[in-house]
Amino acid sequence: MPVELRIEGEPYPLPPGIELAAYRTVQEGLTNVLKHAGASRARVVVRYETGRLELEVADDGRGQSGNGGGTGLAGLRERVQLYGGELEVTTAAGGGFALRLRIPISEESWR
Repeated sequence: MPVELRIEGEPYPLPPGIELAAYRTVQEGLTNVLKHAGASRARVVVRYETGRLELEVADDGRGQSGNGGGTGLAGLRERVQLYGGELEVTTAAGGGFALRLRIPISEESWR
């Protein structure tokens, strides 16, 4: 399946734990697209902002809600919350499914 990757902002180094949380979010999002969405394409957006990292994994599939009985999204939510972040799971604009991550980046993140 085609996946569009878009990086917005100027990339900067991330603390290892936050980098892993971001990686796992994209991994889980794309896995769910392949397994559950019936999508024809997906999009990953990585947004580097001052003091915050944002990620979005979205598809053009069925836009089903719920967790399908798995623990992937619950585990991601816990991991993201460890770093003071949020994980949002919604229907994407125009249909499909979207997974959005926001994690604050500060000097405290490096400790």
